[in-house]
Formats: sequence, structure tokens, C-alpha cells
Amino acid sequence: MSQLFEQAERISRLSVRIAHNMRVAAIVQSVLPGLTTSQLQILSLIDESGEAEVSMSEMAREMAVTMPSVTGLVDQLVRRGLVSRRHDDNDRRRVLVSLTEAGQKTLADVWEAVVVLVARLLEGISEEARGSLVAAAERVHALSLEIRHEEIATFESRMGKRTA
Repeated sequence: MSQLFEQAERISRLSVRIAHNMRVAAIVQSVLPGLTTSQLQILSLIDESGEAEVSMSEMAREMAVTMPSVTGLVDQLVRRGLVSRRHDDNDRRRVLVSLTEAGQKTLADVWEAVVVLVARLLEGISEEARGSLVAAAERVHALSLEIRHEEIATFESRMGKRTA
């Protein structure tokens, strides 16, 4: 096995273990019992879109899941008062979803809890090492976005949709 794949395997295993140790799902549950990580992903997707509303089809595309999967998640979030949905005035087939005040607060509370936990984790690392870790994480994030765009194009191709 090449050094690249050995490092990739090590990082992959450590990432899963770190997430497990940080108990992210438990953090989400402590903020709002019953909220799933998939539902949190929907809230984050809307928040990070830079738009007030995101279409259900865009959510499905971004998450690489089917429309029925997104519909089920959004139904649950609507029932909990975390998002609202409406039909697009210009195209009634298009459904738009937005965060409610409660959804914004829930997302802010989850992020605050995660930041507190990560800060505890980073306390044991020197400032220089933290800087290197942040730089490496930002680079990995940028590369992951490139891969994500490729994966979305592949998903759309499989679903028979035109890629943007």
C-alpha cells in the first residue's frame, strides 16, 4: 500500500473516532431531543446557502438523496417549527424551504455547543499547532468541495438530469 493510501486510511479512521469521541449526535440531542443529524444537515444547508429560501430539489441535489428522502426530513422539520415551506409564486411545482426563528436558534445553539467542545479539544495543542491544523483543515475543506461538485455531477447524471 502506498504512503498516500496509508495516510488516507489513518486519517479516515481517526476522523470517525474523533467524531465518535466528540459525540456530535449527543450534542445535537442535548440542544433539541429528537433532532437527527440528517435534519441538522437540512438546517445547515439552508443557513449556508446564502439565500433566504432553498428549493427542495436543490437540497436533494446537494445531499445526493432522492426527493422523497428530503420531503420526509422537511416534513419532520416543519412539524417541529424549525422550517417553513411554500410553493414558488412563479412555478407552483417548485417548493421553497426557509429557516424559522426557532430553526435559526436551534442551529446557533448546536454550533455553540460544538465550538465549546472543539475549543476544549484544542486547549491541549500549542497555538502554532492549532494554526497548522486550521490551515490544513481549510485546505482539506476546499479539496472536499471540489470532490463534492464532482459527486453532484455524477449523481445528476445518474438521475438523468442536466448538470449545471
